[in-house]
Amino acid sequence: MSSIVEKQLYKGVVIGNKGVTVSHLQFADDTIFFGEASKDNIGVIKSIMRTSELSSGLKINFGKSQPIGIGVEDNWRNKMAYKLCCKEREIPFKYLGILISRNHRRVAMWQPMVESFLKKLATWKGRHLSLGGRITLINSVLSNLPVFLMSVYLIPKGILYSIDKICRSFLWGGGREKRKINWVNWVKVCKKREEGGLGVRDLRKFKLALMGKWWGCLVENEEGLWKRVVVGKYGEGGGHWLDWIKEYRGVGSIWWRDVCCLDKMDRERARWLMEGFRTKLGDGKSVSFWWDNWNEPGRWNLKWRRKLFEWEPEEARGLQEVIEDKMITHGRPDSLEWVHDKDGQYSTKIAYSILTKEQIGTTDSSTFKRIWNPSFPSKVSAFNWQLLLNKIPTKSNLITRGILRDSGDGKCVLCNEEDEDSTHLFLKCKTTRWVWQECAKW
Repeated sequence: MSSIVEKQLYKGVVIGNKGVTVSHLQFADDTIFFGEASKDNIGVIKSIMRTSELSSGLKINFGKSQPIGIGVEDNWRNKMAYKLCCKEREIPFKYLGILISRNHRRVAMWQPMVESFLKKLATWKGRHLSLGGRITLINSVLSNLPVFLMSVYLIPKGILYSIDKICRSFLWGGGREKRKINWVNWVKVCKKREEGGLGVRDLRKFKLALMGKWWGCLVENEEGLWKRVVVGKYGEGGGHWLDWIKEYRGVGSIWWRDVCCLDKMDRERARWLMEGFRTKLGDGKSVSFWWDNWNEPGRWNLKWRRKLFEWEPEEARGLQEVIEDKMITHGRPDSLEWVHDKDGQYSTKIAYSILTKEQIGTTDSSTFKRIWNPSFPSKVSAFNWQLLLNKIPTKSNLITRGILRDSGDGKCVLCNEEDEDSTHLFLKCKTTRWVWQECAKW
């Protein structure tokens, strides 16, 4: 195929001003042809497929081969499908589990994924599972369903809300038609277990960590076709690829605009992604002295254009100390690395940890670590977690939430002497103390 393109017998798709040509891609036993909508290209594709059959002895399944026309008339697409003996295919369509659509922000594109959540829940009997069992299913199954799509597209907020609502309802034993009390705030639930949560993924943060992988691909895949296509379409700016993201002006496809804006989407940690990459100083041609993170051992000999004022020598010495171990190396291009990983490669796990890290306040993690001891049954750990947070259905909590009326009906169900709260019910009640004393004799 490459030789046919070189001989100009087949015209591929030319991307951008740099002339990046894409004619075909192969994955496993699939082959995708890209080209201009012309009769000559259709004839070449037909000849290639027929030649492949004769040379390999394998018959191509034309029933599974489908031509797709983008920006061409319906009549032309019909002729193309007829000549190739295939069925015509229209956008949107699904390939390798990814829905190819003109606008991935449309809710209709993500609706099948929401339905897959509901299908999973329809086969599970949540009311017969303990809280610990429901936590395990959410962490191991439900949280992983949208990961593949989220690694390619930026999931809309409305879909995220629907998924969180489904998970919340299942966690507390409710369903589509029956609503139960959500005893713990979902933000708290999404925290790490040592911070007092359940370790459920915060999809709003996780989607940014997953999409940040595209920034890592731009750094690591220097000669990859994907990067050449992006550079050919959007350019490289004045220096390295960060320049065109810094100077982003809302141009390009919806997907590319989402990638460029990842650094601004988390209000709590602005520039979390941009500051995560550091420039390994080479010849310095693509590095901004004041704005980029750069680091390399060496020495500097600063020469000033004028005589320094009285207060400036001290500032100059401070600058000298900061850049003392930095050096420009001619003949070696600048490169980028992820500062949070020792190998310099972007990691989704590390990025998510940065996005979910507590900025203010501390939590006694030792207590929660003891609760989630792997040797304990999950339902016991889950109940202890609820009890420690005072989020169990005691009469005191039910009155606070307006479930029970505060008309003297809040007395302990065991002793009927004091108000029933978590501390009294499990520690101070005389009946409870007798139970603990009997247990201590075992």
